[in-house]
Amino acid sequence: MNQIVVANGKVYAAMNASKDIFVTKFDALGNIVYSTFFGGTADDNATAMTVDPAGNVYVTGITGSADFPITAGAYSATLPKAGRAASFVFKLNPAGSIAYSTYYSDDLSRPSTIAVSAAGEALVAGTTSGDLPVTPGVFQPAFAGSTFCAFAQPGVPHPDLCIFPIDGFAGKFDSQGSTLMFSTYLGSFSQISLNALAMTIASDSTLFVAAGNNLYHLNAGATSLLASATAPGLVLAMGASHDGNVYVAD
Repeated sequence: MNQIVVANGKVYAAMNASKDIFVTKFDALGNIVYSTFFGGTADDNATAMTVDPAGNVYVTGITGSADFPITAGAYSATLPKAGRAASFVFKLNPAGSIAYSTYYSDDLSRPSTIAVSAAGEALVAGTTSGDLPVTPGVFQPAFAGSTFCAFAQPGVPHPDLCIFPIDGFAGKFDSQGSTLMFSTYLGSFSQISLNALAMTIASDSTLFVAAGNNLYHLNAGATSLLASATAPGLVLAMGASHDGNVYVAD
């Protein structure tokens, strides 16, 4: 609650409203085909969206809603940690109705990009400080990195300045949103060095992920790292061509 005012024998209370996600579809002439809200009673924020060739929409982000609209048979039907926000993935049919919706992880893992395979499998990637639900046999099953702190020195006003590590992550859901096909950590970075992340799927279903200026090429099941490289700058966008090449831009 932000403010209470008493006037004319009545009490007036004001507070910030929570936020819902919205998805709007326009036709080629700019007319609205559909427009829908999506969310629960707490704050819901979309961070990335993609569309498949059939017109299905896939959205990922962070929600604080324990009553987020989760569908029957979803991978995760309740908040991964009670009282904490969570990441999510949902799919809308071409007409804007819900196909599936599921929680993914707690809010220590934050999606920043989403893609969809030819088979309709949603892939998300982002940054994480731990607690990622990891599946068996993946390339990096454990969180990497450790916290570095500058200890007290004479004349230093903030002696406990710390740099906290974060990892990248990638996860893949089946076409029904009911199974987490893989979920893996990727590398380890500092919070000050990692502020961009992009992803693309190759024609052979392998996955390219960029975390900062670090590039990873994973096999289709994320069980092995096929290759890695370093880009000359932070990668904000990337794409894969049918000839096997990958393009990055910042």
